[in-house]
Amino acid sequence: MGGLGKTTLAQLAFNDDRLEGVKRFLIVLDDVWNGNYVEWVGLRNLVTDGAKGSKILVTTRNKNSALMMVTVSLYHLAGLPDDYCWSLFEKWAFREGESARYQNLVIIGLQLVGNCRGVPIAIRALGSLLSWEREESYWLFLKNNKILDIPQMENDILPMLRLSYDQLPPNLKECFAYCSLLPKGQEFDKDTLIQLWMAQDFTQSSNSYQQLEDIVILYFDELVSRSFFDVVG
Repeated sequence: MGGLGKTTLAQLAFNDDRLEGVKRFLIVLDDVWNGNYVEWVGLRNLVTDGAKGSKILVTTRNKNSALMMVTVSLYHLAGLPDDYCWSLFEKWAFREGESARYQNLVIIGLQLVGNCRGVPIAIRALGSLLSWEREESYWLFLKNNKILDIPQMENDILPMLRLSYDQLPPNLKECFAYCSLLPKGQEFDKDTLIQLWMAQDFTQSSNSYQQLEDIVILYFDELVSRSFFDVVG
């Protein structure tokens, strides 16, 4: 299933300080779908001269790709334990110490989190979505409509992420949809993206250029707060 944290885990391994200064190499191939064994052998032959302890770390959702490439061990990433699930949700849905004031929402939240099947990205998206809502009726709406029970199809977006997008105001939808033009996983500069949005005239305003830029900056900051972007560095 997508969203379990395979890429995050690979990044942690790649950025581990203990890798600095070794002669050995670590190659990370993230989100592999290629099932061509000939191409895999070709790549493997290029790196057979690495020092002892050199590794290739592969993440994939494709079982056939994993079985084709595995030479040492195959690790099936599981969902988060229940206590970690709630801790992650609480961090995004409530401000520090706020959950104690909303025990009615906590009860509903526990049921919602239980339906996330331990998927971190779904829990984070759910918490981010509900961080804007303190009305019990909306929390119950999500629970009673069982949006999280919709099965995820292969290569499909998680239902919780789709709901988060559907709940965006039209102007934010337009800005975020524009980002589909960027290569997957690419880091981008905030100021550059804001200028691109402005060039597309994604907001209407009769004010000055500086005021228009301020509005688009607010769009960006709101998408960050709703977990549509990750801040790096």
